[in-house]
Amino acid sequence: MHGLGYADRFLSEGEVAETMRVALAKQNLEGRRVLGVIPDGTRGAPTPQTFCLPHEELAGRGAPLSFLITLGTHLPMSHEQINRLVGVSPEECEKTFADVNVFNNERWDPETFVRLGTISADRVENGTTPVKKLFDLAAAMIPTPQLCFALVVAPIGDRLAGLYIDTPGAARFKATEPSARVHIDYVDSPFRQALSVTPERYGDM
Repeated sequence: MHGLGYADRFLSEGEVAETMRVALAKQNLEGRRVLGVIPDGTRGAPTPQTFCLPHEELAGRGAPLSFLITLGTHLPMSHEQINRLVGVSPEECEKTFADVNVFNNERWDPETFVRLGTISADRVENGTTPVKKLFDLAAAMIPTPQLCFALVVAPIGDRLAGLYIDTPGAARFKATEPSARVHIDYVDSPFRQALSVTPERYGDM
C-alpha cells in the first residue's frame, strides 16, 4: 500500500507525484502493455496528474500506455474535449504524448465486450452482496494484474485530499476514512427540503 490522506489540507503536487512514482516503480511493467482507466469530464478529479505522471514514469520502461475513458451514460468525448480532460495542448498531444492512445468506452458496440465469467443471480437479487463487493468479484475475473489509484477528491476545486494505491479493494478501503472526514458533514437536525442543481460539467444534459 502506498498513500496518504488528510482531512485538513490538500496533497501537494510533489506528494502526489512521489506517491505515484513509488507505487509504479515497484510494478513489474517492463515490456507490458498498460491500460489506465480514467473518468470522463463529468467527474471531479485531477485527471491531468493521473495521465501525465504515469506516462512520465513508464515512458522509459518499454511499457506501451493507453487510457480508457469511462463514459457511463454520457456522450463520447471529442479529441478537443479529451485534450482538456487530460490537461495537454494539441501540440503536446502530437509530440510528448504521441505514443499514448486514449479511447472512449464504446459501450454501444457489443463487439467491444467479452464475457469473462458469471456472478450468480442470487447474490444480486437477494441483496446478500454489497455493490462494491460485486465490483470486486467482477474485477477478479479479469486475468491481468490490477492497480487502483483511490482518490479522495475535495468537494471544491477537484484537488486531492488523499491518494492510496494498491489492489482495488485494499485501496478503496484505505481511502474510506479520509473520505468520510472530507465528504460528510453532520448537522444538528434533518433538512426539510433539499435543492439540487446540475453542475455545468454535465454539458450533455
